[in-house]
Amino acid sequence: MPSTLKTINIDAFRQSLITEITIPRSIQSISERAFKDCLNLKTVTFENGDLNAATYPDTASLLTTIGAYAFENSGVQTLKFPYNLTTIGEGAFANCSELVEILSLEMVRTIGENAFNGCEKLQKISTNNRVETISAGAFKNTKAIVSVTLAN
Repeated sequence: MPSTLKTINIDAFRQSLITEITIPRSIQSISERAFKDCLNLKTVTFENGDLNAATYPDTASLLTTIGAYAFENSGVQTLKFPYNLTTIGEGAFANCSELVEILSLEMVRTIGENAFNGCEKLQKISTNNRVETISAGAFKNTKAIVSVTLAN
């Protein structure tokens, strides 16, 4: 993807056969259903996701929003979100039946309704104390959860 791209639009890769993707640091938002039903998508990497945009404005990932149902029913296994992500939309990762672990919710303020609903294998969630809203059903039907860490 070109480094000038700012948005991955609605249904952009929906039902595609991609197996992995690196989201460029220039992406600010991933729209609704962008990767919905990408059953073979196992690996999502966020370029320079570990860097804080306030400290490293020229190199950090600019992604702040993952839209509604963006990755619903995809094959993603582990998610390490970029530092600057603030919003995970409604049903964004619903029914990701292979998702086991969610890491690095550093700046996330809002986890949308049913965001991780039906992630049957999800075992571990690590987040911060900045979360303001965990919406209804956000982790519904995630029966394998054994660890939730809310760090300072």
